[in-house]
Amino acid sequence: MQANFTRETLVSDQLVQNQQKDASADEANSPMTANQPASAKSEQRTKPSPGAILAAIALIAISVGLLSLTAHSLSTDRDFISYWAGAKLLATHGNPYDAASVLKLENSVGNSFTRPLVLRNTPITLFLMAPLGWFSVWTAAILWEIASIAAALLSLRLLQPFAPGKIPLILYFFAPVADCVLAGQTTLLVLLGVCLFIRFQKDRPFVAGLALVLTLLKPHLLLLFWPVFLLEILRRRNFRVLWGSIAGVAGATAVAIALDVHIWSQYLASVRAEHIENQYFPNISVGLRVLIAPQSLWPQLLPAAVGVVLGLWFWWRTRDRWQWHREGAMLIAASALVSPYSFLVDQVLFLPAVLDCYPRGSQIEQWIFIAINAAAFFLMLKIPAMSSPVTIWVAPAMMLWCWFIFRRSLPTAH
Repeated sequence: MQANFTRETLVSDQLVQNQQKDASADEANSPMTANQPASAKSEQRTKPSPGAILAAIALIAISVGLLSLTAHSLSTDRDFISYWAGAKLLATHGNPYDAASVLKLENSVGNSFTRPLVLRNTPITLFLMAPLGWFSVWTAAILWEIASIAAALLSLRLLQPFAPGKIPLILYFFAPVADCVLAGQTTLLVLLGVCLFIRFQKDRPFVAGLALVLTLLKPHLLLLFWPVFLLEILRRRNFRVLWGSIAGVAGATAVAIALDVHIWSQYLASVRAEHIENQYFPNISVGLRVLIAPQSLWPQLLPAAVGVVLGLWFWWRTRDRWQWHREGAMLIAASALVSPYSFLVDQVLFLPAVLDCYPRGSQIEQWIFIAINAAAFFLMLKIPAMSSPVTIWVAPAMMLWCWFIFRRSLPTAH
């Protein structure tokens, strides 16, 4: 009796185990799990926390609130005024790059400029600014501010699936992003183009390439990116990214020519009259020129030239494991660092690299970044002039911080 009972118990247990295995297999193969898209699973894992949502709402409320309180003065003495003036001239079939016309229009809204703020962006990107000419300067400033904040938040959202965890709250208050919003600058749209490319270059390569038209607002910030971008297309044979880029440039150029058939000659004349090579910018490239040969241009171009060589070497060494959200993010940060023409606002392009490195850092390393960001924030508010040299150290400090963490987290080579 005991033997039979034991044998029956064992058989019964075995049947139960088999049923459990079968149930687990059925669950794994069911349409709700096995056929569930990877993106859906990713969305579940990356659902924003209540803290992140509150931080985003706070950022929007603070930015829009500040602009509402001082909208008139801010909308007339920021870089935004050059976008609005150029758009107004386009709307009336004028030359958006004509210094005299721009100065007259900028002073008509309360300024007393002796030198105009003229558009420096290429005609390819005029489709982004042309709608501003349909509105008054105050209304256009509000809309531009909202678009800038939306671009910052969307960029974070696009990068969230690549983050090892939730988006750190500190990144919602990244100093270069705040500076960019307050200055009314276009670099947040460049960041959005970069993040769209990073997010979609595998799954939707044509869309990723199309999004890169936004980066042509400031193509000089990505001098290290462009050669590696082409090499990765050739290595992976992902030519749909290239077709998307060509389509974006062609479409944007067609819009610019439709707005003004002489737009390219007007732009080139403005560039020659601007003499941008003689101006000061708070970055290491201009700093090197000031130290070595203030009257020469070559020292200012030297960091970018060396950076391109080192960028190609970096790509070659890491090409087998190359991921745009990791290795590519570091390359983009380095590109912003060595750009011959950049300000604190342009360091928003460090955001993808910081997002990748911050969660991997120790608590001390995270506090170091918080200190760097807080110091940059303080200097930005204390000395708001964009050309002030007091923030020249911020980009090198962030680059060293990112590189230290990035190097340590790389897989060990065997």
